[in-house]
Amino acid sequence: MRVLNIIGSLGVGGAERYLSRVTPRLREHGVEVEICCLEKTGALLAETEAAGVTVHGTRFIFRRRSSGLPRLAPALLRTVGDIRRLVRGGRYDAVHTYLFLADLLGTAGAQLAGCKRIITSRRALHAWRHGPAPYEHWLELGTNLVADELIANSHTVLEDAERHERFLPRARGVVYNGVETDHYRPASPGRGKGPLRLLNIGALAPRKGQEYGLSALAELCAAGVEARLVLVGDGPDRPALEAQAARLGVGNQVEFAGEQLDPRPFLEAADLFVFPSRQEGFSNALIEAMASGLPVVYDHWAWLVAQGFRLGAWINITPSYLAGTYDVGFEYWVGFWYALAGHHPEVPRVVDALLASAVPPAAYLAGRATSLGEQVARRAAWLMALWPLTIYWSGYDLIKDPVTWFLIALGMLALVQKDRVRFVLLGVLVTVVLVLVRSYVGAGFFILLPLSAALRRDWKGLVAVGAALVASQLLLGAFAIHPPVWSSAPYTGNGQALILQPGSKSSQGSVDELIRRFFHVSGQSTAKVEGGGSDVSSILREGPGPIAARFVVGTAVTVLGPRLSIHDIVHPTIDSGMYPGLLVWLPLIPFTFLGLWRGIRSRDPYVLSFVFLAAGLWLGLSFFYAGVFRQREMAFPPTLLFTALGLSRPWPKSWPWIYGIAIALGLGLLVLREVGAF
Repeated sequence: MRVLNIIGSLGVGGAERYLSRVTPRLREHGVEVEICCLEKTGALLAETEAAGVTVHGTRFIFRRRSSGLPRLAPALLRTVGDIRRLVRGGRYDAVHTYLFLADLLGTAGAQLAGCKRIITSRRALHAWRHGPAPYEHWLELGTNLVADELIANSHTVLEDAERHERFLPRARGVVYNGVETDHYRPASPGRGKGPLRLLNIGALAPRKGQEYGLSALAELCAAGVEARLVLVGDGPDRPALEAQAARLGVGNQVEFAGEQLDPRPFLEAADLFVFPSRQEGFSNALIEAMASGLPVVYDHWAWLVAQGFRLGAWINITPSYLAGTYDVGFEYWVGFWYALAGHHPEVPRVVDALLASAVPPAAYLAGRATSLGEQVARRAAWLMALWPLTIYWSGYDLIKDPVTWFLIALGMLALVQKDRVRFVLLGVLVTVVLVLVRSYVGAGFFILLPLSAALRRDWKGLVAVGAALVASQLLLGAFAIHPPVWSSAPYTGNGQALILQPGSKSSQGSVDELIRRFFHVSGQSTAKVEGGGSDVSSILREGPGPIAARFVVGTAVTVLGPRLSIHDIVHPTIDSGMYPGLLVWLPLIPFTFLGLWRGIRSRDPYVLSFVFLAAGLWLGLSFFYAGVFRQREMAFPPTLLFTALGLSRPWPKSWPWIYGIAIALGLGLLVLREVGAF
C-alpha cells in the first residue's frame, strides 16, 4: 500500500513531530509512506530523510497571510497543480493531509489526480484551526466534501469538529498521538538543592498561553519561593513574553531556550511541567512530560482530562491564579465537569438540561409574584424555554451557562420573597455561590439585595441582608476560599478579559481603538488587563473620552453580538451561535427596551428590582467587558421577562415608526460591521 502524507513543512510542531515519528514505523510494517511538504523545509527534514523516508516538495513559498488567502491565489493554484502531478505520478492508494492549508491544497490536488482515498485530519479545536474570515469556512466546507475520511487526534477534537463543521466525511476515526516511553529517562522532581525548576514546551504563540506561566512565576517569587521557568520553543510571542518577564521582575528567572529538536534533556532536568495552553487537541509536549514522569500543572480548561489519559501520570487541575483572584469555584467546577464528560458525556448534558429547564418555571413564579401578571410571566417562561434551543446548546461549552442561569433564576425568586428570613437566606446563598462561579454576577447581587430591601422600605430586612452578605464575604476570605467582592485585587484570570483593553499599548483605551473594535470584533477579540490597581480604577484612569466610547461601543457590541447572522447560520461557532440567530434576537430588542421602560414606570418595588438586575447585568457587561459579547448570555433570564412585558399590547401610537427605525439602525450597524466600514 502506497500512502502520501501532505503537510506544510517539517518544522518543530506537534503535527510535524508526530508525522516524523510515525512514518518510519509505518514503513517497518510494510506500508510505503512518503511525505509531501508544501515547503520542503524545517528542522525535522534531515532527521526524517535520514530514517529512509522520501520527502517531496512543491513550489509553494510560505508567507504571512496578513493579506488573506485571496492574495495567495496564484501560488495556491500552482501548488495544487504540483500535488496533482505528484499524486498521479506516484500512483498512491491514499493521500493523508495534515493542518488547514495542507488539507485545503492536498485534498484538491488529490481529487484532481483521481485518488481513490483522501483522508483529512483534525488536530486542534475548531476555533484555532483557521482564521475567522467567511471564505476560510467555505473553503473548509469544500475540503470536507472532497475528503473520503477524517481522522482526529482525540475524541474531543472529533466531537468539536462535528459540532462546528458541516459536510464532514462519513468515515471518521481517532488516532491518538503517542511516544515510545522507553526512549524517555524518568525525571527526578525535587532532587538536590536549588530553585524549583519549571518547564514549558511549545510554540511561543497566543494559543499556548505562556503569559500565564510568567504571571504564576512572579506570584511564586513574590511568595518567597525560589523558582525558575524554562520556555522551550520559539514563535511570534517571544518579544512580548520577554518584555512581560522584565516588567514582572522575573527576567533573570526565565530562560528562553529556543526551538529544540530533542526536548528530553530539559524534561529530565525539570521538577514540574507547566502547561497553560488556551487550547490543545492532544499535546505531544504533555505526553512527553508524562512519559518522563514529571508532575503536570495543566490550566485551565481541562480538555486533556476529557481525553481520558491512560498513561498513569497525575494531571493537577488548578486555577490559573494562585491567590487573591476570582471565579475559583468555576475553575474547579469546570475541571470536574470535563473530567466527567470524558467518561460519561451524557451526564453533563443531562445535568445542563435540567439546570436550564429550571429557569422558565422559576422566572414564571418570580414574574407572577409581581404586578406584571400571569400573562406576562407565562410569555416570559416560554421565551426562556425556547432560548437554549440553539446550535450553541449542543456542546459542553455551555458548562458555565446553565448553572449561572439557574442561580440567577433562584436570585429572582429570592427578590420576590415577602418573608424576610427566606429573602435573606436564599439571597445570601445565591450571592455566595455566584461569587464563586461568576464573580461579577455575584457582586451585582451583593448590591442588589440591599437595594431591593430599600425599595420595599423593609429597613430591618436591609440591615439583616447587609450584615449577612458582609459576614459571608468575610468568611470566604478568612478561609482563603475567595477574596471579598470589595477586594481591589486585579483580575488575572482565565484568558477571557474582565476588562477588554485595545491591543495597542500606545493608544490604550482610545476612542478610535474602541470604535475599530466595534467594526472588526470577532470571536477571539479578548485581551487581558495587566498591571496593578483595581479593575474599576484602571478604567477610570483612561479619561472621559475613552470611558464614554467604552460605554457606547460596548453597549452596541454586547447587544448586537457577533457580525451578521448569515455567517452564524451557515457556520455557527461557540462565539456566534449563542443566539437562535440574530435574525430572531434583533426584532426583540425594541420590545425589550419598551418592557424596561414600562417596568421603570410601574413603581412596583419587585419589578424595579428586576429592572436593576437586567440593566445592571447589561451595563456591566457593556462597560467592563466592552466587546466580549460571549458573556452576554448571563443577562437573559431577567431580560426576557421585560421582553415579554414589551410584547404586551397596547403599544404606543408611534410604535411602528420607533420599531422601524430601531430595526433599520440595528441592521445598518450589522452590515457596516460585516463589510468592515470605518
